[in-house]
Amino acid sequence: TVAPEPPRPMATWPRVVAFTGEEDSGLSAGRTYTHLLDFPANGNPATVNGVDFLAAGTNGSAFGYGWQTTGIAPTLTWNDAPNDSTRGGLDRLLWDFQYGSTNFTLNLTGLTPGRTYEARLYFRFFGALVADSPRDAVFSFAAGATSLGSVAHDLDTLARSRVECRYTADASGALALNVVSLNSGSTCHLYGFSNEEVN
Repeated sequence: TVAPEPPRPMATWPRVVAFTGEEDSGLSAGRTYTHLLDFPANGNPATVNGVDFLAAGTNGSAFGYGWQTTGIAPTLTWNDAPNDSTRGGLDRLLWDFQYGSTNFTLNLTGLTPGRTYEARLYFRFFGALVADSPRDAVFSFAAGATSLGSVAHDLDTLARSRVECRYTADASGALALNVVSLNSGSTCHLYGFSNEEVN
């Protein structure tokens, strides 16, 4: 049984949150999700705290919701041995990834206008955990025509982390998450994504 998360302090969105494992990942089978995407679509989706992810490509649809990637899609994949088929839980979600784009946008569709959601990208460090790495990226969120702001993250400076944004869907029922990597040799890795209903 996963303990519920404690009440969160007032937050500025979007934000970067460090976490250590499944217990504080924020994932819970008691919550409702529109999107649970485990990249890439290799047939080995993760289950974390009873939450079943979908092995996903950069475009698709499931359960009445869609996602599409615009810009330069991160189509390269990494899944070195011992690969994700030998792993479980959060370790499986955060092992393999897609990469290779310096500028792409993940677009969600099918959301309910007026409903509040929380979108999260999940990360781990790659290679060495360092105080300053070249894997710098800027994440910008927009709900329909409304800009929700941006947050920068040096991705290899935290063992595990989330980039997250709480928002209310407008009449378009869409969210756009733009990811810009500042160094072409160290692009953002796309591991896992969730979109949770908050109310």
